[in-house]
Parts: sequence; structure tokens; C-alpha cells
Amino acid sequence: MHSEYSDEKTLIKLAEQMPGLVLVNRYIPKLANRCVWLDNLSGAQTATQYLLDKGHQKFAVVTSIYQNRDPGCRVEGIKKSLNSQSLSLLPESIEESTANIEGGEQAVKALIDKGCKFTALLAYNDLMAIGAIHALFAAGLRVPEDVSVIGFDDLIVGRACRPRLTTMHYPVEEMASYAANLAIQLSDSNNKPTSQTHLFIADIVERDSVIDLNK
Repeated sequence: MHSEYSDEKTLIKLAEQMPGLVLVNRYIPKLANRCVWLDNLSGAQTATQYLLDKGHQKFAVVTSIYQNRDPGCRVEGIKKSLNSQSLSLLPESIEESTANIEGGEQAVKALIDKGCKFTALLAYNDLMAIGAIHALFAAGLRVPEDVSVIGFDDLIVGRACRPRLTTMHYPVEEMASYAANLAIQLSDSNNKPTSQTHLFIADIVERDSVIDLNK
């Protein structure tokens, strides 16, 4: 089950009643052996460090208004990477909107309207990144020549847009397959419980929406 919006006590109680219960994209220490989750913090750090290595120092972020843990974790990861380089992400450089193409467009338009200057834009997901690219082009800014954009998810649409989107690969299919197999294992009364955890990591997918300012 996807457990993002359930409270811990409820999930722990359900786990006691359902031997094969597996939690997807949620980590609860007491149920660590049942959690299949993505490290959003490290994924955002990897994306930010990638842009830093390309020479970018002026950052902006478009993130989701949805009240789950992922947006906050990713913004925190971005801030951690910037802080490690003695850089900071100013509050006015962060815009929240709906996590879709329209939301990405609206968020970038808001950044531009208030005079925010940036050469690198990190988007909560690929749909927001594509909307962001639309808004940047509408404002007369080129991607990646004027602004580099990086998404998160690695959706097929990221390969279809122009420029092709650099993004973080979210291993959804791998996680789903792993979770299904784990549920089967946990349901087998002959298998002894373990303390093994099941953490997945997002990987960078390099395409055409990021420019190297060092060159």
C-alpha cells in the first residue's frame, strides 16, 4: 500500500494484523523491514551538486504545494548541498504550485515577475520542469543557454520535450516489483523477520537542459 497520508500508529497496527503489509515511499523505524522507500533528500542533493559542478551559483526552485513529505525533503536536500558550498537558497527563490505543467509555468512566471535572477532551476518533478521551460521561453529566456533546468522522476515526456530534460530517475518500477516480492516473502510464515531496510536512490539522467558554465 502507498502510505504517505496515513499516521504511524494506524500503519503499525495494520502491520500487526497483516503479515504481508509493505509500505511504499514511507519510512517508519518500527516497520523498517516493511518499508520500500526513496531517499528524496539525497536525490535532491545529487541534482543540486550536479548543477554546482557545472558552475551554477544562482538557484531557484519550483516545488509542490501538496502536503506530503517529498517536497519538503527535496527542498531540504537542495539547501544542504548549497550550504556545503557556502551558498544559500533565498525564500524568494522558492515558488510553490500544483505539481503539473501548469503549476510549473505559474511558479516560474511568479519568479520572473518578482525579479528573481537565476541560472539554474530545480523542479519538484518533470511535469513542473516542462511547464517551467515553457514559461522561460515565453519570457525570452533560452534553456539551457540562459537557464538550466533539472526535473525529478524521469518520465517519458522528458525525452519528448525540447530540449530533452535532464532529470533524476525515480525507480518506480523497480520499487514496485521489489515491494511485491517483499510482501510475498513477509507473508510466508516460514520466513523469519529481519531488520533489513529497503532504501532506493535516485540517479541523474543527463540530457540537454543543463549547460556547463565552466566551459
